[in-house]
Amino acid sequence: MPILMGLSALGFMIGTGGSAIVATTLGEGKKEKANEYFSMLVYATIIGGIAVSLLGMILIRPISVMLGADGELLSDCVLYGRITFISFPAFMLQNMFQSFFVAAQKPKLGLKVINCGRCDQHGSGLFVLWAILGFGIAGAAVATVCGEFIGGLFPIFYFARKNSSFS
Repeated sequence: MPILMGLSALGFMIGTGGSAIVATTLGEGKKEKANEYFSMLVYATIIGGIAVSLLGMILIRPISVMLGADGELLSDCVLYGRITFISFPAFMLQNMFQSFFVAAQKPKLGLKVINCGRCDQHGSGLFVLWAILGFGIAGAAVATVCGEFIGGLFPIFYFARKNSSFS
C-alpha cells in the first residue's frame, strides 16, 4: 500500500501541472490547443499508468521482501499488490482528474466521484467480497480495484461529452 500511495502522486502531479497549463491556454482563448493538451495528458497518464502497473506487478515481490515481509504476509502483499496494480492507470486518472474538476469549476462533482469510488471500495463492495463470499485479501483487493475504476473512468465520460466545463 505505501508503494501504491507513493506512486499515486504521479497522477496528482500530472493533474496539478496539466490543469494549470490547460486553464492558462483557455484563458488565452486557445480552446482547441487546450483540448489537445488535455487529451495528451489523459493519454500520457493512461500509458504511464499501464507501464508503472506492469512494472509494479513484476517488482512487488522483491520490494515486499526488501520492506521486510515474509511468510504469509509476503504472500498477502504480493496477492493484494498484483490485483490492485490492475487498476493503477484508473487510480492515476482519478487523482489527475481531481485538479481538472477544480479547474472546470466543478470541485463538488470531483468530490462526489471520489466518494462514490470510496463507498464502493470501503463499503458494500468490500463487505460483499470479503465477508459474505469469503474471498479474503483478494476480495479486499478487488473491492479496491472497483472503487478506483469508478473514480478513474467516470471523469473520462464526463469530460468527453459536450458540456460547459471549459467554455
